[in-house]
Amino acid sequence: MQTPSRLLAGLAAGLALSAQAAEFTLTALPADGQVSLTWNAVAGAKAYSLCQASQPIVDINQCTAYPAGFWLDLTGRSYQATGLSNGTDYSYRLVAFNTRDILAVSNAVTVQPGTPAAPPPASGALNDTGITTAQCYQAGSNNLVDCTSAKAKALNPNQDGMRGRDANPASNGDDDGAKGFSYTKIDNSGQSLPGYATEWACVRDNITGLIWEVKTQGGLRDWEKTYTNLGKASEKADTGGFVRAVNAAGLCGANDWRLPTADELQSLVDYGIAPPGPTLDTDYFPNTVQGWFWSSSPYVGLAYYAWLVDFNNGDVLNISRLNNGAVRLVRGG
Repeated sequence: MQTPSRLLAGLAAGLALSAQAAEFTLTALPADGQVSLTWNAVAGAKAYSLCQASQPIVDINQCTAYPAGFWLDLTGRSYQATGLSNGTDYSYRLVAFNTRDILAVSNAVTVQPGTPAAPPPASGALNDTGITTAQCYQAGSNNLVDCTSAKAKALNPNQDGMRGRDANPASNGDDDGAKGFSYTKIDNSGQSLPGYATEWACVRDNITGLIWEVKTQGGLRDWEKTYTNLGKASEKADTGGFVRAVNAAGLCGANDWRLPTADELQSLVDYGIAPPGPTLDTDYFPNTVQGWFWSSSPYVGLAYYAWLVDFNNGDVLNISRLNNGAVRLVRGG
């Protein structure tokens, strides 16, 4: 059997991967002083070689050229790196090979060992609805008018747009989220970022205390991926499998991500945004489909149904769990 280094030398010289190369996903779960790595089997693979370095591994051929870069030869489908320094970046990438060919090269993952972040406590507070002081009804008409108008007050002096954070100048500024919503951007290690940050992985809702996943373009958390909602952790195309994968990746330094309840998910809806939406603050939640998202809330009476929230218009509906819908994970509460 050729050694991994010789095979990689061939790859660097221009040899192509096997035409049968399959999807090859490496996941990493950080803990105190260690990182647990797991990966799927690659058909025909006789062994695997793991590259570890202290910088993201872009070019697998240059493993040992990266700071602290070295190879480990493995035969199983898991490995636990121990004796690591908490708060320090460690990057990993994997190669699957047989006796003569490289079959697949995995994704690269970069994680920081450390004690997992404690879930944020629930604040007990509720978000406002996003209805503004310009969106009140008037007597005898469905046309919206300013909430300070006599016609609006004549219909009902306690309309949504007259009350709450959205109507209060002290809390409806847009520097931390639209209207009365208040958010904080969080990086992938769990650290808070300023509102002007251009890259972030999660968002903390400063009102409810919940922390939300931010969708991406491509990769594990791609915004266009959809899932059934059967709670099957072994199925990649199910909400259970997605929860498992995100926790294994240690998104934002945590591994207690879950599917939100319908109430939690609805707390993100800005009802002041007209269809087709998306009806939430896209400055903090980019890459959001104009469609519905699964919740963990079961529909009483039909076990194979669950509630969803439609970010096209803010509706809360129920549907069979066998349907494919978008997912946004949450932690805390």
